[in-house]
Amino acid sequence: MRFINLFFLKSLILLQVVFLNAQTNKVLFSQDLVLKSDSTTHYGTLLLYDDFSSEWIVSSKSNEMSKKDSLRDALRKISIKSDIFTKHWSNTRLFPYPKQDLHNMIDSVEINLTKNSGFHLPPNDHIFSPFGWRRNRQHKGIDLDLNIGDTLRSAFSGKVRFADFNNGGYGNLVIVRHFNGLETYYAHQDKLLVQPNDIVLAGDVIGLGGETGRALGPHLHFEVRYKDVAFDSQNIIDYDKFTNFNFRNFI
Repeated sequence: MRFINLFFLKSLILLQVVFLNAQTNKVLFSQDLVLKSDSTTHYGTLLLYDDFSSEWIVSSKSNEMSKKDSLRDALRKISIKSDIFTKHWSNTRLFPYPKQDLHNMIDSVEINLTKNSGFHLPPNDHIFSPFGWRRNRQHKGIDLDLNIGDTLRSAFSGKVRFADFNNGGYGNLVIVRHFNGLETYYAHQDKLLVQPNDIVLAGDVIGLGGETGRALGPHLHFEVRYKDVAFDSQNIIDYDKFTNFNFRNFI
């Protein structure tokens, strides 16, 4: 009985020593790191202790990015099988659809704006040129105020169809085709941060604001089109209430 008690006492002392050692480990070095592997980004903190051990602590941002990567993969698979991203698809032509005869088109089209997508509001501090006639010509988008270098993000999830300089007036231009068939245009950018055929989520960065092309001062020329037919984005986006309508008939 005495032997058992002695053994238990020694074991308890040993456990206490180990526990105390673990408690006295001090962090000698700490650094936030971004690691990339297999096109996946990991965010976390590397800790080095005084006993030469180390620990990698995954940040919540890494978990968030992992979810976004999984969503991109899912949307990429959907896009491969969808006619929306195969028919009339071009990385070089601005308007790839056959010329539309508006007289023969149906008078309304119902589109689910958030199909396979969230929503991110374009810059909306000031609208200084709306959709419609301007200087005896049709202004087919809406001009939104911004500063050079401001971050531009995709309004809806989709696939980048065009990302290049356009010498017809748009300047640096990104066109994203969305899962509901709409396309959004982001013109006059200072720098493009996506490439053709990239899958983007609503709110993903696509470029930086600028004044390239035929622009009088820095601004975003933002267009929404359906089969190359432009319409007023204020019909589907409420710039004053920072939101978007869930369903809307237009054209």
